[in-house]
Amino acid sequence: MKKICVVSLVLIIAGSAASAEGINIVGTGAGMSVLKEIGADFMKVTPTVQIVVPASIGSGGGITAVGKDQEKLGRISRKLKDSESSLGLTYVEIAKLPIVFYVNRGVGVKKLTTAQILDIYTGKTKNWKTVGGTDLPIIVMRREKGDSSLEVLTSLIPGFSDETITKEAVTLLTDTEATSRAAVTPGAIGFGTLANAATAKLDVLTMDNVEPSNPNYRYLGALAIIYKQANYTGNIKAFIDFAASKKANAAIARSHCLPVY
Repeated sequence: MKKICVVSLVLIIAGSAASAEGINIVGTGAGMSVLKEIGADFMKVTPTVQIVVPASIGSGGGITAVGKDQEKLGRISRKLKDSESSLGLTYVEIAKLPIVFYVNRGVGVKKLTTAQILDIYTGKTKNWKTVGGTDLPIIVMRREKGDSSLEVLTSLIPGFSDETITKEAVTLLTDTEATSRAAVTPGAIGFGTLANAATAKLDVLTMDNVEPSNPNYRYLGALAIIYKQANYTGNIKAFIDFAASKKANAAIARSHCLPVY
């Protein structure tokens, strides 16, 4: 009798998991941790839904997947371009993403000014001792042209651009790759979202005496959900409405991001 009860319980649990509706949210690596936290809170109140946040395919990949009806929900960390307007996508911003500079923990520096960052990234400053750190050569890491974090920084730091970054910089293609490489590379400096940098073994820099968690921090990107209006129904609608409301603020705060609502 006991064996029958155990088997029945396993079948009930398996059946429940199998009946849950899976909702994929594809796209940028910049917002993965945020959406995982929002998804976890949503699933607490809607246990029949399984929110899935797959590995990064970039904002452009998310736009293409939703635009071509390969997926119903995407995540992007930039605005839609005019050339993408024909795809019929709705854009809903759900969080502000602090864009930060971070360094390997052996560097010995936790604060820099915008001018010092500019000198480092243009190749003028080549050793950390110049800015009060360890006697180590600076290893500059950057993201590829078109990256959303790079676009935020180039729009807000005069003189910081794809063209002015030193040719000696190492280009990395994902947030995860960038933080992982910086964590094990002596003298490394890189940039990306606070959400990703805060969970890596790195020192996140205070810029011009303003910490990234401060509401007055200047360098902010945006995380948005994209979808087609025809798919704005049922549990997908419920999730979008949840993510774009104050109900998601606790999850956003846990993810080292700032709320929109």
